[in-house]
Formats: sequence, C-alpha cells, structure tokens
Amino acid sequence: MKLIPLLTLLLVVWMGAAASFARAEGEGQADLDDATALKVNAESARDLEKVVNLCESAIKKGLDEQNDMFARQLLTSTLYENASLLTSQIFDKEEPDPRWPLMRQIAIPQLKKALQFNADMLDAHLLIARLQALPGGELEDGQRSADAAVKLAKSDKTKLAQALVLRAQLTENDDRQMADLNQAVKIDPANKDALRTRGLLRLNAGKDEEAIADFEQLIKVDGENATAYHAIAEAMTHLEKYKEARKYADKAIKLHPEQSLGYNLRARISVLEQKVDEALKDLDKAVEFGPRDISAHLLRARLLFEKEKFKEARDDVDRVLLLQPGLAQALLLRAMIHGNDQKYDDALRDLQKLVELDPTNTGYLLQMAAYLNASERPRAAIKVYDQVLAEDDADLFALRGRADAYLSVGDHAKAIGDYEQMLELDEKNSGALNNLAWVLATSTKDDVRDAKRAIKVATEACVVTDYKKAHILSTLAAAYAESGDFAEARKWSAKAVELAEGEDAEQLKKELESYKKEKAWREIQNVKEKPALGDPPGGSFEI
Repeated sequence: MKLIPLLTLLLVVWMGAAASFARAEGEGQADLDDATALKVNAESARDLEKVVNLCESAIKKGLDEQNDMFARQLLTSTLYENASLLTSQIFDKEEPDPRWPLMRQIAIPQLKKALQFNADMLDAHLLIARLQALPGGELEDGQRSADAAVKLAKSDKTKLAQALVLRAQLTENDDRQMADLNQAVKIDPANKDALRTRGLLRLNAGKDEEAIADFEQLIKVDGENATAYHAIAEAMTHLEKYKEARKYADKAIKLHPEQSLGYNLRARISVLEQKVDEALKDLDKAVEFGPRDISAHLLRARLLFEKEKFKEARDDVDRVLLLQPGLAQALLLRAMIHGNDQKYDDALRDLQKLVELDPTNTGYLLQMAAYLNASERPRAAIKVYDQVLAEDDADLFALRGRADAYLSVGDHAKAIGDYEQMLELDEKNSGALNNLAWVLATSTKDDVRDAKRAIKVATEACVVTDYKKAHILSTLAAAYAESGDFAEARKWSAKAVELAEGEDAEQLKKELESYKKEKAWREIQNVKEKPALGDPPGGSFEI
C-alpha cells in the first residue's frame, strides 16, 4: 500500500531519530512506536484500523508534547486515508460499488473522528461534503463541512473551487447554487465539476443557450466527457435544433458505443423528428447494452403500442415492472395495453394500483371510469365521474364520460343535463352536440324527445364537422325522422351510409331501412351492471 508521501517522509525521519537519541518517557510511547512501524508496512484497511487504535491508546495513556502532536497527526492522516481508500470504490470507478451507502456509513464516522483531533483538516471536510452530496445524504451535515472547507481553502484555489461546487450541490436554493458555481468557475475555469454542475442547473432552468456554453467549455477541457455531449444534445432538442442534437448524440455514442444512454437519447431525438422506425432501432441497441435501462424499455413500449404491436409492448412493460415494481408510468401503459385488448378487468387492476398511489390523480380516475363503463359497469363509472366532478365541475372529459354512462343506464334526463353543461363550456363540442341531438331525437321517453331542438343541435354538429362524419349525419337523419320529415331523414341517412365503414355501416343501413318504412328510430339502453371484479392472482380487488 502506498502511503501519503509527506507522511512517509515524517515517519522515516522519526524512526531514524528514534535510533539516534533516547525518547522522552511516556506510558503511551510503546503504542505509538508500534503504530508508526505498522503504518510504514500497512497493507490493508485492517492494518490502518490497528494504527488508529494504537494511536488512540497512546494518546490516552499519555505522551510528551511533541509525541502527542505526532500521534494526533498520524491518527488523523490514517483515519482520512482509510476513509479515502474505502470511498474510492464510490468515486474512482465507472460503476460505483452497489454497497456504496454502507461504505459512506462507515467512512463518515472515521472522518468525523479525524476532525475531533484536527477540526481544520480540509480534506476531511471535503470528503464528508462529497459523501453527503450523494443520494440520501444528510444535507445539513454536508453543508457544514462544505462551509468549513470554503473557509479553510482560501489559499488553495483548486480546493476552494471544489468546496464551492460541493456547497452548491448541497443547497436547494437556486440563487445560492448559482453564486457558488459562478465563483468556482471564475476561480478555476477548467474545473470540470463546476462547469458540469452549472451547465445542468442552467439546463434544468430552461437556460439552454447558457447551458450549451458551459458544456462546450467542458468539452474543451475534457474532450471525452460524454455527459457534456448528452447535455448539449438535450438542450438542442429544447431549441428544436434536432439536426445539431443528433450530431452530439452521435459523438456520445462514438465515445461509448456499448452504453445505452447515447442510443436512448438519439431515439428520443428520432421520436421528435417523427422517425419512429429509427427510434426503435436505437432503442433495441439501448436495451441490448442496457437490459436494465428502464427509460429505454418504456419508450420502446410506447412506440410499439402506437404501432399496435401490443404483445411486444407488453413484454417491455412487464420487464420494467420486474425491475421497478409499482412504477406508475409502466402500470398506466400496461393498463392501456389491456384496455386495447378489451381485457378491462386486468386494466382496472393496474389502474386501482395507480389510484392507491395517487388517489386524487384525475387522469387515473378518468381512465378507470372509462374502463368501468366499457366493461359494463356504468353505475360504478358514474361514481368515479362524480368524484372527479366534485373537485372540478368543469372537467369536460368527466362530463362527457358521465353523460355517456347515464345513457348506458337509461337515465336520459341526467345525460342531457351533462351534455348541456358541456356546451356551456364549449359550444362547438361536436361530441356533446351529436349525443344531445341523438337523445332528443331517439329517446323512448316522450317527455325527453324534442324534434325541433334535435334538428337544430344536430345541424350545428354537422357544421362543426363539415358534414363529413357518418354518425353525425345519421343523428341529423334521426332528428328529421322524429319530426316526421322522412324524405330529409332518408337523404341524410343515405349519405351517412355512403361515408360509413364496417360495423357502423351495417347499423346505419338498419336506420335507413326504418326511415324507408317511415318509422322513427328509438333507442334506450339499460346495461345490467356486471359484478365488481373478483380476486386477481395474489390479491384482492374491489370497486
């Protein structure tokens, strides 16, 4: 094990002197001698721990003034060396040791013990601050050490810049962060941590041009800094300079062709350029080199879902949920995949997990209500829509969903009320116009039907959609049929059939046949509520 050069020199001088003249008497002298000899030949962290114990014992037993001072120096330097050796597994490796939280937990008490003997030990303060700046660190403790380091490093510009960067990383105040980082860059323009940290702060604040300038400077200092290329590419996408962004992503990939991050970034650029196939090729690479890259799996799943490759999308989502169970984005996407396959019970189970995580999330509640209605549980859906509308009575999606659910249970009056409220908020909403007109024209309830108003509202819906939507033309036809004008009803019904496709066309043909017989169309639903979901494998579920 190599020792700190200065300390090695001191130890050699001390040992030589010890052979030349008699030592001053002291009960701790023997322990100090053993500690000194062991430090010279130390080969492991265990040896260093023994040196510390011997130094503490020597100081406790008693030494003369000179030897006491030396023992304290040996003790503090050994504690620091041991902590530094341990934390090199965190800071000096491309992939930190997964046990790094435990290493921090061991190293910090050693550094604090060193500071008990020498409160002005700059390197110990710097290492404590660096460790506490890691995820899950104690920010206040780190800030105290960073503050001390800033004061102690006044005459050392390199370490002062390092201390300022650490203090910036440990504060949550943006202005203080920027002030410290600006000072660090001014003191040491080539400080990579200062440039990187300030660049990221500017990038997160939406100051893309300034962030690019920082990372360009970082590249001048360190031409192989992949973070800089990634960050510039990210900033370029914010500025919608996709061609330039791609160039930097290409450089990042060239630097690290077997890392997933560059491919992931370039894939996102391709998505922004609507080059989905190129994005998928890069995401395949990202997953190949980073099988645990959650963002790559999720993005690929979304793109596969959009391309209607549902099985492949589901495989990616399931992989994500194995890596990070309960991840909201993955659960939501899987629910949508289930919903597309009409596996509504499975979709609802995923949504229930999401609602448990975030009970007031409107998006989750609306999606849940939609699947409840689709799975023949309109009454349960109405309860969820009620919950959303209790918080925001102007939510158009909730009003539309609840109105449609009311139709499913045959409550036409309440459905009309919701459609009317929608139109107060958005008078050209084609869905609300069409459905309102349809109920007014086709309801089996005499007190609900209103032919004149149905024609007016249906015509407005046709105008909004340029008379190009088959189902809306069929509504206008139904309104005329209700008024007794079957010639107009047949005219618009025939046009609806011309525009329609698939199952819709068959339904519209039936309506046309009715009008040919001069019979108005009547419709009411009364869906029998399916029971609440049964227990899924491994748990229970209820709505």
